[in-house]
Amino acid sequence: MASKYGAVHDIINQHHVQTKAKLDLLLAKNAEIDLNTDELEAKHDAGNASLASVDGKIVSCDTGSVVVSSSALPSGAATESSLAAQSAKIVSCDTGAVVVSSSVLPVGAASESSLASVDGKIVSCDTGAVVVSSSALPAGAASEASLAAQSAKIVSCDTGACVVSSSVLPVGAADAAKQDEIKALITATNTALGGTLSVSSSAASAAKSDSTPVSSEAILGQALYVSSEIDVSASRHLALIGSSTDVWNSHEVDLLVSPTSGGTFYKTSHSGYFMDGEFHLHVQNHPYKYVKIQVKNSDAAAGMSANFTVHLLSSD
Repeated sequence: MASKYGAVHDIINQHHVQTKAKLDLLLAKNAEIDLNTDELEAKHDAGNASLASVDGKIVSCDTGSVVVSSSALPSGAATESSLAAQSAKIVSCDTGAVVVSSSVLPVGAASESSLASVDGKIVSCDTGAVVVSSSALPAGAASEASLAAQSAKIVSCDTGACVVSSSVLPVGAADAAKQDEIKALITATNTALGGTLSVSSSAASAAKSDSTPVSSEAILGQALYVSSEIDVSASRHLALIGSSTDVWNSHEVDLLVSPTSGGTFYKTSHSGYFMDGEFHLHVQNHPYKYVKIQVKNSDAAAGMSANFTVHLLSSD
């Protein structure tokens, strides 16, 4: 065990010795490095000299008032002499009253001579009373001769009393012969039906009647009033119209019916209420024989009285 430990210790010791030797070698190489900056310093001096030469050609400028004494013009730029030649051809103009003594007309523009020839063909006209002595008609327009030929075929008509002596009937229209045939057929039909048809001259007027089964009856609050029976077997339609002195409460109205006179009377669906003191009820095609009118004062105050009137209208 001790021998194995000693062997490991020897290996580590050798590795340490080798590492130290390599470090000593690197330190020796570092001592040999010597940076030579002489050439860089020479180039730096040359650069400073060239910048100083450029700086001598530039004037210090720290304001906006810089005067350029001379400058090379761009290629093709107008020179002072060419501008002077152009200026000599232009008259100074500082107002809107400029008179152009002459100007070259555009290609194809009307000249003074061409306008003069046109002006010679136009008569001066400054009013609305212009007489056109002659004018070429549009293609296809009616001429005086064609209108005269048309006028010869038209009779003058300035009234509503025009008699058409003859006229061509539209295609399919009945002529006189066919109308005579229709008249003959109508006559034959009347003869065949003679005595078999009768037409009533007028319808019989409907029978109507009216009565007042409830006439100004004073009815106390919560009380009922039933009228005497009325025979309505001869009528088909009934109408009840009524009024009340009490316009505030909704009072009940019922149509009571019975199949026999003096028998038991029953309520029906024909009922309603007084609204604002007015009442109306319409019964159509009824099957009843005898009816009574029942009115109830719906005022909650039992001692309060109101007057009621109900009219019964009937027709067959």
